[in-house]
Amino acid sequence: MATSSGPARAGTPAAPDRPLAPFIERGRARPDILRAGQRAPGAAVEEAHGGKRTITWYEV
Repeated sequence: MATSSGPARAGTPAAPDRPLAPFIERGRARPDILRAGQRAPGAAVEEAHGGKRTITWYEV
């Protein structure tokens, strides 16, 4: 999956609109804790950027 980034402004690094964030689901990690750990940062990014940016999670 390709990510896109907006135009870079002078002195500001370009960041993708949908950055990829890997996670490892292990047998000892509780699924409810893992989901909460993904939802909270994802919601913060979406709210801060008016829904234009999201985090794409994938299991490694």
